[in-house]
Amino acid sequence: MLFASRRIPPSKSQVLRVLLPACEATLVTPFSQTLRAQEAEARSRRLAAAGGVLCVGLLLGWLGWFFFSELTLKAVSASARLEASIEPYPVVAQASGRISASWVVVGATVEAGQALVELDTRMLDLEIAEARVRRDSLAAQIDAARQELSVAKSALEQARFAATATRGAAEARATAAAAAASFAEGEVPRMRKLRVAGSASQTQLERAKSNAVSLRALATAESRESERAKWAEGRGLSDRAAAVAVRESALVGMEGALEESKVILERLALDRERHVIQAPIAGQLGEVDPPRPGAQLRAGERVAVVVPAGNLKLIADFLPEVAVGRIRPGQQASMRLHGFPWLQYGVLRAEVTGVASEIRKGLLRVELSIDAPQMSGIPLIHGLPGDVEIELEQISPASLTLRVAGRRAASGTAQGAE
Repeated sequence: MLFASRRIPPSKSQVLRVLLPACEATLVTPFSQTLRAQEAEARSRRLAAAGGVLCVGLLLGWLGWFFFSELTLKAVSASARLEASIEPYPVVAQASGRISASWVVVGATVEAGQALVELDTRMLDLEIAEARVRRDSLAAQIDAARQELSVAKSALEQARFAATATRGAAEARATAAAAAASFAEGEVPRMRKLRVAGSASQTQLERAKSNAVSLRALATAESRESERAKWAEGRGLSDRAAAVAVRESALVGMEGALEESKVILERLALDRERHVIQAPIAGQLGEVDPPRPGAQLRAGERVAVVVPAGNLKLIADFLPEVAVGRIRPGQQASMRLHGFPWLQYGVLRAEVTGVASEIRKGLLRVELSIDAPQMSGIPLIHGLPGDVEIELEQISPASLTLRVAGRRAASGTAQGAE
């Protein structure tokens, strides 16, 4: 295009037509390559500059995060579990025997006094029936003995009254006979005087003597009869009193036997109750070993555990180097239950309420309180295991790195010294 305006001879024009495309190709190709190289170089510079700015920004951001951000430092438990706020009550067999019935079901809700396991009580039932028959028989015998004793006491009183009357009559007759004898004996001297005076005959005198002797003999007999009446009264009353005493003694013995039979019956009834294992409190059955009917159960063997109704608490065990001096009441915590993915079911929020003052079995016990159930779809029951994380403090990554490095350095120094 550059040479088209000039007039060129035909021969030279033909030569130029041949050379011109070659020259244009020779001039254009290097120039286009140069422009592309410059554009690529400029683009590389821009990318390098942007990369440098990005790296500097990332470095500054990382340094800012490393020195000024805060991380939540948490302590993770070695083991943790849910427990009832009130200590669970173990249900223990109080007697040995063969199981005849069982109503133990894991997770079942029970009331206080509800029967859980019943042992075979057929022999006890027979002994109880025998004791009841003996008790009733003794009660009937005691009633009859009391009636007999009442009659005997009444007869004794009547005998005493009759004996007193009989003795009084005998004493009166003896007194009258003695008085008559004394009067008759006093008549004999008077009759002698009359006989001497001739006013009475010998027959009258002899009759007076005979009458005096007869009355004296009668007085003596009446006196002996009075003494015999006294003796008979004493003997009869003694016999009757002895009979009453025997009846009273028999009654006391029967009453003692009745009380003994009642005690035996109460003991058998208590044994009968011990053969029925009951729930000590209201709650839910947990950690049970369901006994089978027909199996033998020994006294003292645990049948189930009753978890009282009420709020739950968390019990977590921590390693001493993690927890001592760092876990305090009031710190927030969370629990992830085993077997329930926390992404699906969430976690339990809790708060530290107490820390043990001593280490047992190489672990430090920590108690935490939880609010009302927060996780849907999971029955929160006594004994569920999990992991507890307690928020200890807020710390920057730089401080945490320095702390870890210091611990490792101290540990290395201690190992080197050893």
